[in-house]
Amino acid sequence: MGSSGINAEYMGSSGINAEYMGSSGINAEYMGSSGINAEYMGVLAGMKERRRGAIVNMSSFAGSVPQQLYVGYGASKAFVDKFSKDLKLEVAEFGIKVQSQIPFFVVSKLSKKRRPDFTTPLPKSYAKSAVGQIGYDSPCVLSPYPVHAAIHKVLGSLPALVTNKVAESMHKSIRRRALRKKNKGK
Repeated sequence: MGSSGINAEYMGSSGINAEYMGSSGINAEYMGSSGINAEYMGVLAGMKERRRGAIVNMSSFAGSVPQQLYVGYGASKAFVDKFSKDLKLEVAEFGIKVQSQIPFFVVSKLSKKRRPDFTTPLPKSYAKSAVGQIGYDSPCVLSPYPVHAAIHKVLGSLPALVTNKVAESMHKSIRRRALRKKNKGK
């Protein structure tokens, strides 16, 4: 049985902070990957005082669909989306805009994508689209890069069985390559 905590508290108030969130059953690994920490709370307090600001949380498509092999990562990104939606409601009266941006693949070492293509932009192109969306009253959770937004819309309209199979195939392929590379090094 879960616990609701001592009192209902606003984010950044003296009753709730990163330590409280960690001790209330939210796994520290997920807190770390979501970027919510004491500094986050301090910045939020400053925005409330100034009665303006923008909070952009980085999520991932991994938080949008159930998937194998990345359970912890996907769950932490779903947390970021939910946290952002709730925080948006809470801080709207202070003139603070909140977004959770959902990238797909971007050329990087992390994605293992080395060359840009139609669906995989260079970081500079993605960043330009991402920054261009900050501050608008758009949906709280969005894919700011136009091609990613289209992919998200299409995948969101498909039956879960289809998206689950696509994710499973992609992740099993990544795992096979990683295991081959690991075994080659032995």
